[in-house]
Parts: sequence; structure tokens; C-alpha cells
Amino acid sequence: ARVVDRALSILPFEKPWFTRRGIAVAHVGHPLLDALRDVPPTVPRPDARSLVILPGSRSGVIERNLPWMLRVAARLRARCGDVPVIVAHEREDVARAIRVHLEREGASGWATLSTGDLHATLSNARAALSVSGTVLLDLLHHVLPTVVVYRLSHGFEVALKDRLLTVPWFSSVNLLAGREVYPEFCFAGEGPVESAAAALARLYVDGPERDECRAGLELAAARLGPAGACERAARATVDVAVNGPGAGRAGKERGS
Repeated sequence: ARVVDRALSILPFEKPWFTRRGIAVAHVGHPLLDALRDVPPTVPRPDARSLVILPGSRSGVIERNLPWMLRVAARLRARCGDVPVIVAHEREDVARAIRVHLEREGASGWATLSTGDLHATLSNARAALSVSGTVLLDLLHHVLPTVVVYRLSHGFEVALKDRLLTVPWFSSVNLLAGREVYPEFCFAGEGPVESAAAALARLYVDGPERDECRAGLELAAARLGPAGACERAARATVDVAVNGPGAGRAGKERGS
């Protein structure tokens, strides 16, 4: 509060948090929505069958998560039949590392790699298994039922998480909706493979849990708000530069 003239929040629940602590804040919205402005939103087709795995952007995150996620996908296939599995990534430079994991986990016969156009892959999917991160908002854009994973490196991180994480969920979509729309699992070590597979199966098949998830996604999308964050952020910044830190409240009172 001493050093910030005005904070710019991207998620709607952030503004009240800053305000309660005496920090001037303007809610501008999420800039990813500007990037998604030209990406047609979709909903899963009734005949869609593929499961998309999103193992993270960095090599270390992929190394930590992808083998575990493939084991979950294998159990989903045991429950729901020959589910087509696609490991999706926007960068071609990680393709070789991903293929190595597919070979090591014995998944190369039933899982394929798709690089490049992430949204084309998501628009044809039925469900997803994803690490936590900004990509969840891409999944939200396509109203795609998803199980979210946050696999920690060491057991002591679990103890830190239990003491430091004070919100009920860690994924942004659940925080937006105010309830667990996406089943989420945070763990170290082998973790809850069977529980994650069971949660994924409940979202994959038609039924009340899939319907409830999609309704929650629509609520989260509505709360996230419209595109235009970059312009709103620029206007707020110029307002502070030209009129001073207190201009936002005065301008609001004037209706400007």
C-alpha cells in the first residue's frame, strides 16, 4: 500500500482482497481473453471421444507430470474403453522429450502427440487432464471438463502447501466458480492415480457430474468477464500518470 499507486487485477476475486488491505486497485480483466478474442469458443461435440493431456510448458514440469498423467490415462482407458489420447503442446521443440515419455510408459500405441494449434485440438476433445496454470483458461474457453494436477517435487512441499495455501482450491477455474468445478489433485510422489482416473471417468461419460461441471464452467466464464483487459489496463495506467493516484475514485464518482 505504501509503494503502489494503483494495482491492476486480472481475476475478479483479487480486487476485494487488495481493497481490504488499503491498496488502490482497478479490476481490468484477464489479458488472455484478448488473445482468445479471435479463437471461436466451442463446447465438446456429443460424438467427441479424445482425452487431451496438457503436461505443462517447461521441460522440468513435463518430466515431473507426463509419466504420471499417462498412467492415469491408461486407467481411464481400462474403465471407458479405447479412449483416444492426445498429448498436446504448442511448441515443437519439446516433441522429442514427449515421445520419449510415451515410449517409456508403453503409451506410444494408444497416445499421440499434437504440436502447434492447441485450440484445434481442444475444440475436438471430450475431456482433458491438465497441469494447473493459465492453460486452464484455454480449457474454460472450450467448456472442456478437466481434471487438474499439481504434482509437487518433494514431500516437504506438501507440508508447506498445507500451511501456506489458505484458499480452498488452487486452480483458477474453481476459484472463479467458487466451487470445485474441476476435480483437482495436489500431491508429491506416486499420488492418487486411481482417484484421479475415477474423477476423470466421471467427467468423461455422460451423466450428472459432467453436466454439473459444464454448468460450473459457464458460471466461471461469466465471472471472468469480457475481453479488453489490455485496453482497460492502459487506460488505468494513463489515468494514474496524468491525474494522479486518487483519480480513479474521483473519475468514477464523476461517471467518467
